[in-house]
Amino acid sequence: MYNSGESGTLQPWSVRRESGIVNALLLRSVPIRDADRFVAIFMLWRGGQYGNSLPDFEDWQRTSRTFAAFTVALGSGFSLVDEGQPAEQFQGTYISANVFRQIGQRPVLGRDFTPEDDQRAGPPVVMLAHGLWTR
Repeated sequence: MYNSGESGTLQPWSVRRESGIVNALLLRSVPIRDADRFVAIFMLWRGGQYGNSLPDFEDWQRTSRTFAAFTVALGSGFSLVDEGQPAEQFQGTYISANVFRQIGQRPVLGRDFTPEDDQRAGPPVVMLAHGLWTR
């Protein structure tokens, strides 16, 4: 899934934010198949901001002969609204549909994301963490 900014680029995220995603995936007891084969690719913009455009990502995905696959992970804040309750703020991550397949994981309940879920005009799809689901 993608979150485009005003300039058509993915919203800038810092190495620190990326490290948070890596920590969430690597250090919170989520085993990753072939973790030593994962790399993070960033474009450095003037002023020290990191970000990749959606067209760049799609070009890399289509033309790469070096990498087995490309995925997107973009940290973001979300609001959860339940009728009659105050909204709650959560940190989450927009991801491309293939992330769980690439790390060798499957959802405990429900279905994994599909390539159709990555379509720009597709319906919104969400996957909840176990802790949020069971509270």
